[in-house]
Amino acid sequence: MYFYVNEILQDQSADNKYRILWIDPDSVILYVIELENPKAFPEKKIISELKEAIIVGDWIKVKGDAFIQHVSKDYETKYYEARDTAWEIIKTVVENEPNVYEKSFRTKLIREVCVNHNISYPAIRKYL
Repeated sequence: MYFYVNEILQDQSADNKYRILWIDPDSVILYVIELENPKAFPEKKIISELKEAIIVGDWIKVKGDAFIQHVSKDYETKYYEARDTAWEIIKTVVENEPNVYEKSFRTKLIREVCVNHNISYPAIRKYL
């Protein structure tokens, strides 16, 4: 059984859905984030344990992706500009995979970005 970045998994006991963010090249760990929780943080999962949970039916792989937003061609330029501005601010944080998924490292990077761009911590969290 293989896992893929952006694949959606569901914890059957809590009915929570998670998106896979990153997979260790050695296939030992992966990081997921809960989809329907606006305050969710990345969570580390051990791949072998996740495979076992799927085999016994505690977790499932979700077919399709109801969370993808289809944007029209008429999407306003201001939204593209806002997205691009946010990316320029957070890209140094995001590009530090897999370290960005560890809270202490992520916090340090976010604080550096706050100083460098004169922007608040909550604003950067929102961009992420």
